[in-house]
Amino acid sequence: MLTPSEIQSIEHGLFDIQQVGQDITVPFRANKLQHASVVWINERWFLERRIDVTDTDVRRRLDQWLIDEHAYLVPLDDDAPCDAAAGTKTFLADSYGNSEMATHGGSGRVGITGRFQVKGLGRTPLVGAAVDWLHSHGCLWLEEALREAVYAEITANEFPHGAVPVLAVIDTGLRHQLENGEGGERRALSIRPVVVRPAYFERAVLFQPPGKEHEARQRDVRRVRQVVQYFEHQYRQAEELALLEKFSRTFTSLARQIAFSRAQRLFPGNYASSNVSMEGELLDFGAFRALPNWCRAICMNAFEGFGNEGPELGGSMKSISFYVNKYKAGDSANLNPAALLLAFTEELERACAREFLYLFHLEEVEDEGIRRKALATLFAYYGMQQRFEVRYQNGVKKKLDWLGEVVAPGAAQADSLATERMVLADLAGAVRSGALDEESKELLCRRMRVTAARLLPVRQEIVRESLAGALNAVIMKRDAGDGSRSGMIEDAVNGIIARSRRHWPALPRNLIVLAQFSSPRCALCYCLDPENGKYFLWMEAASLNHDLWCLDQWLAQSVVEPYRYHGGRSGWYGLFPASASAPTTTAPELDLHLPDGAIWFDANESCGPK
Repeated sequence: MLTPSEIQSIEHGLFDIQQVGQDITVPFRANKLQHASVVWINERWFLERRIDVTDTDVRRRLDQWLIDEHAYLVPLDDDAPCDAAAGTKTFLADSYGNSEMATHGGSGRVGITGRFQVKGLGRTPLVGAAVDWLHSHGCLWLEEALREAVYAEITANEFPHGAVPVLAVIDTGLRHQLENGEGGERRALSIRPVVVRPAYFERAVLFQPPGKEHEARQRDVRRVRQVVQYFEHQYRQAEELALLEKFSRTFTSLARQIAFSRAQRLFPGNYASSNVSMEGELLDFGAFRALPNWCRAICMNAFEGFGNEGPELGGSMKSISFYVNKYKAGDSANLNPAALLLAFTEELERACAREFLYLFHLEEVEDEGIRRKALATLFAYYGMQQRFEVRYQNGVKKKLDWLGEVVAPGAAQADSLATERMVLADLAGAVRSGALDEESKELLCRRMRVTAARLLPVRQEIVRESLAGALNAVIMKRDAGDGSRSGMIEDAVNGIIARSRRHWPALPRNLIVLAQFSSPRCALCYCLDPENGKYFLWMEAASLNHDLWCLDQWLAQSVVEPYRYHGGRSGWYGLFPASASAPTTTAPELDLHLPDGAIWFDANESCGPK
């Protein structure tokens, strides 16, 4: 088991939901699993918490702690029996409401123990009446849990306000038949930190547990009152914010999240108030998709599609404002949903302009005329694609063309891509019509091409169908005994995450990424500063006890400290001079180079001064 100090380090700063009041959670019992095993952990997150998962003994003890504390299930009729004699445990289902008139009373397959949520435990007392089979059993499939881990980790690292990370995935050792009686899908548990959701401030007005409708209604009223008054006090004490200011920040953070999502075509599927945190983080990635273009993608038929997120969030603003204004105890200003929506809309417009220009490295160009013309071109193309609707639950019937198909050298010249080639020509025309000198214009055009070649192509490995297929294949291979290594699934998941990264938020804006290598412990980008033609290696590394992880070993931080770059969210960041002829640092005291397996975005196109 982990030591008390290690557990304290893991739990430090995480939200304790039981402090809010007794009505925000509902207890239920679950049985200990006999044959559970950890198949993936979030190395990055645990290293940030000062848990050295590179040490085999620490990793063994961490895995055991994860199983001992979280490997429980509410049994279903067709489960192999859990060993009740091995122990039962009380979990807490967190209650929350919604503005979509859903019939659940909160988490239907998630239980809380301490500072963590366990997803996939089984049906909780908060499952609504008359739900479909998919929402009735409380199961989480192993492929689904691993897929969510991939999406959560990419989102946590790339989106401006991140995501609530998946910390570990546990294979329960059990299977559950599908609705048609086929399959026998392997069940899993997914562990994540508890966070404060905006949905905690809303009533679950349609939740009616059989025989307990009146009791549930009274309890729900008490819950929302407790939540509003608790956080009214907490935000004022801890952040010196009134609820009005806090919610304004929440929704403007979501505006920036949506802008990044639109530009990068990484769509969570919905922005329900239960699927985001009060800090603007995303959580719950079951409907997440990496989209092939900017069309109006509808991942869940009950929710608004990609590019039309405003109505959904507007409904949440109205619902939350009503309950906050009704139950707040202080004399602070009321929440005004119209004002919240206006601030959200204005921030979304600003953020979309910034994120769309970033796709072509134009976001910091000083010539306003270039930025204005480029935005007009991009928004017109975006608007054209938004006229086409794709409902993924009904199956994709038609392929739309996309800019990413024409940005790389040697790209397709099909007649169907004439519009896309025209968009690129118009962007180049916007640059050439600017007030810059000719050399600067040519340099900017080359920078645009290299950046677009990295950011615009579809991230094929995380397209949902491709990702599900790859994960199912590695699960089947492990189950068939074709792989002897216990870390087969973990290696596969980490490899997909590494190869699918494209955006590096802490990277200095003047640098162009030519190639990259990534792992949960360390990332290296081979970059060029196009203004002066100098090359660099950018490093993001886990840091622990004055050491940092450099590719495959711990390295004394003092060795690389002169190259430290201050910025970023967590970990250690460094910028090293590099050779123009090879992705190797020219720092004489270091042997640092881009390893085999690195991804090159444009090895042939020069984008520096000529």
